[in-house]
Amino acid sequence: MTAPNVDPVSLGGLEDLGALRHQTPRRRTGPAVAAQLVDLLCGAPASGAASEPKQHASEQLWDAAATGDLRDQRESLVRAGWFSPQGQPTLQTVRLRRDLGSTPALLELRVSSPDGRRRGWIRAGVALALVVVEEHPVPLSADVEAEPPGPVTFEVLPVGALPIALARWGGLAPTWNYDEVHDLGDAAAVQAVEVKVTDTSTPAPAGADEGLLDLWSREWSRWSVRGPHLGPGLEYVSIADAGQYVVRRRSNGGTVLAPRPGSLVWGDLQKLVAGLPGQGDPEEDDAADW
Repeated sequence: MTAPNVDPVSLGGLEDLGALRHQTPRRRTGPAVAAQLVDLLCGAPASGAASEPKQHASEQLWDAAATGDLRDQRESLVRAGWFSPQGQPTLQTVRLRRDLGSTPALLELRVSSPDGRRRGWIRAGVALALVVVEEHPVPLSADVEAEPPGPVTFEVLPVGALPIALARWGGLAPTWNYDEVHDLGDAAAVQAVEVKVTDTSTPAPAGADEGLLDLWSREWSRWSVRGPHLGPGLEYVSIADAGQYVVRRRSNGGTVLAPRPGSLVWGDLQKLVAGLPGQGDPEEDDAADW
């Protein structure tokens, strides 16, 4: 008797998203550099009069980075093939600038955990995207809105690969998720969830059910993707070995912590990228192009 061929996805919702961690379609990564040097990849904004050509402003920024640590970072961009030794953009940089154009789609990424807050930014064109991430987290005590970006790493990848990059950013991973919705009750419980992400000593809300108490014993982080065209954007609470959750308000005014299966989060990310300017209508039927 042969063993039955059982699809593990049918056994209660096991979501095998592990391959997302290994897919690296046509990525070009760059060295860790100061944020202002990454601006050169897109063409620096005019630093003087509004009529000053971008080319001239870019040359000024390149020349200003000729001393100290910035000089070493500038040379690393040359070695990586983004600029000539004289600061002229190479073919791959010219292609990136042309694709991003003057008004690329902008996304802001955030992750908060007990270790600090990390920030990232994405500039997406029609075919290419520049993903920039801070090398080190910002301390929890710092004003994350006022803190200037520290050293950053960057990569250039196809816009179509952005869902994979966002999934990596949020730590999307295979999880068993049979969980139910957890009622958070009053405002104090909602506030406890907000604080729990960065403070592991936060006590569970009064009246928490058994499932919420189990979740409370695990490590939490929060990650989000926001942009001018996204409205409220996307935000998830990632709970160790339990998966992704969202805080939702019910129509009756109550607030819940609800599981969001990884397959649905993956769909959220795909829809977000499909809706970026220049990517077409995410609801459009593309069967004719198959």
